[in-house]
Amino acid sequence: MKKFNITTLVIAFLGFTLHAQNLEGYDQLLQASNKMIAVILVLTVILLGIAGFLFFLDKRIKKIEEQIKQK
Repeated sequence: MKKFNITTLVIAFLGFTLHAQNLEGYDQLLQASNKMIAVILVLTVILLGIAGFLFFLDKRIKKIEEQIKQK
């Protein structure tokens, strides 16, 4: 329960800080400082991790289904 409260506060705080900034210059700032590349790389790694996990999970489920069919 404590983690949920802390997470909620962090998300709420980040939301307020984003609204306080000028969003027009924000994406130019990210591109100028090469932070956009870092964000894209992090998202790519996360999506590849999810895809790898789903592939691994699919293989395990197929193996279990084959074992059930053999019985």
